[in-house]
Amino acid sequence: MADKKFTFPTIPEPTADPAALLQTLQAMRQVVQTLTGQRNTNTPSVVDQLAEANTKLNRIQEQFTVDGQSTARIIDEVQAKANGITAGGKLKFIATAGPEGYYASYKLVLTAGNATSGFEVLAKRNPDGSSTSVINFTAEKFQLYDPTLNNGQAKGPTQVFSYFQGVFRFNVPVEVLGDQLEVAGVTNSVLVTNDQANAQQLEAQITTRKFAQMDIYAQFDGQPDKGYPVSAGTKLLSLERTNPDGSVTLLRNTRVQFFTVRTSDDAQIYFSLTHIMYRDTPTPGLNTYRVKMINGEAQGPLILNVIERHR
Repeated sequence: MADKKFTFPTIPEPTADPAALLQTLQAMRQVVQTLTGQRNTNTPSVVDQLAEANTKLNRIQEQFTVDGQSTARIIDEVQAKANGITAGGKLKFIATAGPEGYYASYKLVLTAGNATSGFEVLAKRNPDGSSTSVINFTAEKFQLYDPTLNNGQAKGPTQVFSYFQGVFRFNVPVEVLGDQLEVAGVTNSVLVTNDQANAQQLEAQITTRKFAQMDIYAQFDGQPDKGYPVSAGTKLLSLERTNPDGSVTLLRNTRVQFFTVRTSDDAQIYFSLTHIMYRDTPTPGLNTYRVKMINGEAQGPLILNVIERHR
């Protein structure tokens, strides 16, 4: 039916009084004009709308066997039409078994003009023994709401997931557990190097998410061509983190590898390649990782690689 709502005047009972008869005739005239559309030429008349309107309700329940393939199905169909627009729904519940395979399906299709949506649940066993189970959704927009996530408000559920115009959007944290992702999959990474012979330290800044898992690799390339007297002592390679609040957390110290070369006159120490590998779970926000040399003359080159893993 059209949006126009028709109102009909009350027709009074006629009496012998001429004025009352005239009032009855005027009310009847208004009703006829409303029915035929004469009172508003821009709106279809009630008669025309009733003639155009069409509804249908149909149910099929049947069981049959063709060439050894037995089928049972229930099909419910509803349809309504008005002003040239049709809206309908069809619900199919079908099971079949026989030489061509076995399957059961449940399918819902809804249409309203050009809009179509629906879903299908299918379980199938093929003649070769293989099987298939499928759930199909058809819609231009998909939404998932959680009634328990209302952000502390009483306005109703929160949309946790949506799909629209080719974009998937998650409004809550997403976890992928197990071995679904490649071992080397990362969310974010920062690699910094310093090839100077006297690098004091190296820093890498990275903004991490909540519960982020970080893999840190720090390396000192060594100084195999430069000797130090034994009295110079040994060096420590240090890895630390400056947290979002400005505080500093020492993550690990490791002794720099070295070897000693003795000559007839003296003995010298030569420092070798040394690295630190560390797995970290920092506070979310801007974190600064730092590798530096302590307890000795600071020398490079240095490498620092910070990786935020998928979760």
